[in-house]
Amino acid sequence: MKYLILSLLSFFALSLGAQDFSLHVSPKGIIIQCYDQQIPKSTLIERAEGNGKFTELARLSKPNSPEEVKLRLLAFAERLPLRRPLNLLTEDLWETAQTGVLEERLARDPENRIALGMGFYDHSAKAGKRYRYRINGREREIQFKQPETYAFEWSLAAKSETGARPEALWISTSAFEMQRMRVYRSLIGQEEVWEINPIKTLYRTPAGDSILASFTDTSVVESGQYTYTVELFDRFGVPGNGLNPMHLTWLNPDQRPRISRFAVDGQKLNWTLERPKLARSLHIYRGRSTEGPFERVASLLPHETSWEDQQDIPMEAMFYYIQVNDLDGEKYRSLFASHVDEQELTALPPDRFEAVSGPEGVQLIWSPARGMVRGYRVYRRDGYRGEWEPASGFLPADSSLSWVDHSAVLQAGKVYTYAVRAESESYSLSELSPASSVRIPSTESLPATQWIEAVIDNNQVVVSWENMFARVPALKSYRLYRRSADSKEEWMLIADSLDRKSNRHIDKSLREAGGYAYSVVVTDIFGNESELSQEALIEWKPSAQGPQHLTALKVQNGILLEWSPPGKADQILVYRLENGADWELIESSDHKDRQHLDTNVTAGQIYEYKIVARSFEEGDEEAAYPVVIRY
Repeated sequence: MKYLILSLLSFFALSLGAQDFSLHVSPKGIIIQCYDQQIPKSTLIERAEGNGKFTELARLSKPNSPEEVKLRLLAFAERLPLRRPLNLLTEDLWETAQTGVLEERLARDPENRIALGMGFYDHSAKAGKRYRYRINGREREIQFKQPETYAFEWSLAAKSETGARPEALWISTSAFEMQRMRVYRSLIGQEEVWEINPIKTLYRTPAGDSILASFTDTSVVESGQYTYTVELFDRFGVPGNGLNPMHLTWLNPDQRPRISRFAVDGQKLNWTLERPKLARSLHIYRGRSTEGPFERVASLLPHETSWEDQQDIPMEAMFYYIQVNDLDGEKYRSLFASHVDEQELTALPPDRFEAVSGPEGVQLIWSPARGMVRGYRVYRRDGYRGEWEPASGFLPADSSLSWVDHSAVLQAGKVYTYAVRAESESYSLSELSPASSVRIPSTESLPATQWIEAVIDNNQVVVSWENMFARVPALKSYRLYRRSADSKEEWMLIADSLDRKSNRHIDKSLREAGGYAYSVVVTDIFGNESELSQEALIEWKPSAQGPQHLTALKVQNGILLEWSPPGKADQILVYRLENGADWELIESSDHKDRQHLDTNVTAGQIYEYKIVARSFEEGDEEAAYPVVIRY
């Protein structure tokens, strides 16, 4: 009865827990990753210090809600930055938890396994100690010592202080291990430092010879002089030497000093400057028409609010505007002021402006401008920093608050930035409105892979194909299809959204013997896809399949072995290895057996076991992993 109870308990533990696992050193602890493809309902992790006794460390469980997934990710993020945005990752992992199968694209990052109940971050481990971990009879040990910091060289490639948000880009030709980023911000001259969560990217260039690190600070609101510090880590949190702190002066476009009122009053110019503390000086320009040319005639302090032109030419014949010189230089220009324009007020630019890519071109929409507006003119530039050029002709105000750009110069895959100016009744143009950028989707068919091959290996099919990253810069993923080779049946999708960094997939789903064909499709970030590639053919003949899981448990009267069901087997053979000798057959049993008790063991001796599934028709197949145990 005692033996039966122990057998049932061990079998129950096997059915619930993960089988094989790995240990990885992180600066703040030891990361444990279980390697089951199926997500288990429960897994018990035990730990022993040195040669001490095993005690329960953690009992993992499959998440029951997206909130539980998010809480586990937040706990991980306290020690290591997540590689993907929290909300997107939570949604992805919850969908995975519901399917019960961990996809290859999610298998590499430890936070994914931890959130799904397939991993654990042991942050109670102490430096210098040796630990043994056990999961369902399999043991592994590790010495916990602080890993060495990577040493890489980075160079600052670009930074933006004048855009809608602060941005920076670094490049390195050696830091390929870096996969995580943490960003801090502080005001120059103050000790307080904040960790921020910007839009951040860390990726290899298409050529594969460089790695880029960039961020956009979307949380900054107040204008000021800031210092940004960036920390980089590998997948398990081992730090790199980081990037040099970056200093920049950023002015919120909505908080820049602006001239809100500018007019001629008698023989003087009068104006109101908003936020004068952020301005360095005011420069007054003069010309004979709104088209120029203009000359600078005065430089004034920010607190000054009026100025009189002392020249011989009457002010009534001239046009004036003020250029605000702030911390970034001359960035904002006022509207025109003139006696000629006194009865016909100038126009302000629209407050809101949006560009959206559509099937007929770029749809541009803006809010009505204030002032005496007769119409609008749309401007366009290449990318984010090109020169502004007219995109539209004159658009009457009474019929135009939108316009579609379907110009022949627009190229698929490129980014364009748009803005609009309001034109007043006196034909003067306002400042540019807030800008909006859009990427033109590609409508060209993507090239198919030039080669694909399929190889049978260890009772599974390994399919590989051409890496398309160099030929398709906007590559998103691959889709793999399969069908019977001797028929023209519909292709069956067997793998969707395969990682663009991998051009290989293992098909473990074949059961019936016969000929099969594989084909792959390339997709990009714009939703385009290639034709099916040429076919890779195999002749599938299933062989004996060894058990995928094997455990060894020390019980009162020996060592109890238990294994998962084999595939297509007529007989089970149990082998044992002792003291470096040859494998010894210790049991031959029916293929339906799932356990064996080895009573011929000696206390203190180390034994290694393996299970072989024998098919009289196809031959032998070993179990996935041997096990080692000390009795």
